[in-house]
Amino acid sequence: MDLSLGLAPTKNKSSNEEQGAFPRHSPAQRLRLEEIFQTIKYPTNKQKSEIAEELGLQPKQVNWWFTYKRGLVKNATQKEVNAAFRAEIQMLLEEKREMERQNRVSCQACRDSRLKQLRLENELLKEKVSWIEHVEVDLKIQTHSMYRDIVNNAIAFGAERWLMELRRIGERCGSAALEYMHFYDNGVITLPEGRRCVMKLAHQVLKEFSKNLTMSSKSDLPQYIADTDDSGVRFSIPKNRNLFLSNDPFIVIVASSVSLPLPSHTVFDFLRDPARRFEWDKFCDGNPWHEIAHISTGTHPNHYVSIIQPLVSPPKDGVKIIQECFIDPLGSYVVYSPLNTQELNMAINGHDLSNVSLIIPSGFLISEDSKSLSKDSKSRGSLLTVAFQMHMPAPLITNFESAADASNALMTTVVQSIKHALLSGSELK
Repeated sequence: MDLSLGLAPTKNKSSNEEQGAFPRHSPAQRLRLEEIFQTIKYPTNKQKSEIAEELGLQPKQVNWWFTYKRGLVKNATQKEVNAAFRAEIQMLLEEKREMERQNRVSCQACRDSRLKQLRLENELLKEKVSWIEHVEVDLKIQTHSMYRDIVNNAIAFGAERWLMELRRIGERCGSAALEYMHFYDNGVITLPEGRRCVMKLAHQVLKEFSKNLTMSSKSDLPQYIADTDDSGVRFSIPKNRNLFLSNDPFIVIVASSVSLPLPSHTVFDFLRDPARRFEWDKFCDGNPWHEIAHISTGTHPNHYVSIIQPLVSPPKDGVKIIQECFIDPLGSYVVYSPLNTQELNMAINGHDLSNVSLIIPSGFLISEDSKSLSKDSKSRGSLLTVAFQMHMPAPLITNFESAADASNALMTTVVQSIKHALLSGSELK
């Protein structure tokens, strides 16, 4: 486009002036004007006069040229900006279409189709894969008659059990690795790091509970091991190896198993419910409890860690309970431990509590009772194992018989309370 705004000089000067037109700039004039424009975009009146005198132009011609040149530059810049905006909008639209396409691909129907395909592939693999199970059992340790069928039928140690355990650990690790809160999660825990710390603390409680169930005769005080056939209560008094965390030198562990004519999931739902905890836990003083935090540890809604406290008059700086629940076709558990509120709040805020001051795990293991199954029954009975741990100072352990009587009384009370709550008014009582 020609940047000149006048007309080339003509002999008929009077005619041009009458029409208000300016002579067209010569190539040399335009080149010089372009050079000046690179350094001066808005010349003053004095600069315009100097430029006009240098190029043999009128000041009005110079003013007009600079005004028009600035307009061209502005329009060109605006076109570039508009083009950039259009390109960005187009890119956003393409991203939106791609997200919509991916959503359509990952819709529920497509996921179901993919799941069916995976199941089909799994069935095909079963013709090509053989499981070899090898279990070594110490014959010196006699399995209790209540659990003999579970052990002999490979329910306790078979491949299916190990696969389910691997799945449990995998889902738990996956849940801990999430950088956002699961839609099942709720309560006072709002940070992913806090969720991980609380899950780690609950896992520590679960590990300590599992250790308590292995009442080996190789304890520090083998004479303090009892297994009373008439009461069905077993307890031991090992030494506390973590004296730097607790001043009590001894731990009392008491456990018992009982058969219930109810499906295992019914027993599980009852024991995990904080609102009904007072029906078997004497420390609730007859008051219901409730959840203040809920963390999912797997895909099943009943795989979770929770923090519970009394519904009425909760302690500000006292003790709350951390509890973990899990259920699968081969069994379930509800494990818990009271914890200091201050330390629990630290875990909620994302602080690692590897050396928590005191963990006193207790809980329940629930499995199906194969003996209670008949061909006409609609549901199996269940086997319930109850285990408690208590830290006791040395003066209270000096009398072995008194400790045994107290442990037996505690376990009997809890078991009877559970039976009464579950079977009261039931024809299965």
